[in-house]
Amino acid sequence: MNGKMTLLTLKATGHVLGALTRTGSPDGTLTAEDVAGALAVRDATSGAVLHHVPAALLSVVPVDRNDDLLFQPSSYAVVNGAAQLLAPASGLTVKLTLTSLEVEGSQATLPVGTNVWAQIGDQPPMVAAAIAASSTGKSTVTFNLALQSDTHHLLVLATGYRAYRETKAL
Repeated sequence: MNGKMTLLTLKATGHVLGALTRTGSPDGTLTAEDVAGALAVRDATSGAVLHHVPAALLSVVPVDRNDDLLFQPSSYAVVNGAAQLLAPASGLTVKLTLTSLEVEGSQATLPVGTNVWAQIGDQPPMVAAAIAASSTGKSTVTFNLALQSDTHHLLVLATGYRAYRETKAL
C-alpha cells in the first residue's frame, strides 16, 4: 500500500463524495470523467441510488491516505489540499416543503457567504451563498421549488458541515 489516495470532491463546497486507492500509478493524474461520468450517491443502508452528481461538478484531489475517508467520506471536506473532519450536520436546520428548501444556521456556524449546495433526487443541483436573516443572528439559504407530492430524497452540503440527508414524504 502506498501513502496516497484519491478523493472525489464537490467543487462548490469541497465535500468528499468518494474516496479510492490505487496500486498502479498512485500519483498519476485522474479526472472526474475518468472516475465517474456521474457519481452515484447511495443510501448508506439499502444501497439504493438517490442522487447523480455530474462529473463537471466534481474535482479529483490526491491526499495522504486516511482509511477513515474510505468508510465515512461524507464526514470530510478538502480544505487547503488536506482532508478535514467536518462538524455534524445537526448544527443546521433544514426545512423542505413543496415550494421551498430552507437551510438555516447561526451566523457563527453558517457564516454569511457560506456555500450551500442541494440536490433533491435526480433534479438539477442548486447552489447559493448564505445571507443574513433580519436581526435574528441566523444565516439562511432559501431555494424556490415546485415539487410534486411524493417521497423526496434530499442531500444538502453546506461548507463546514457533514452531509445532511433526509427522505421526506410531502
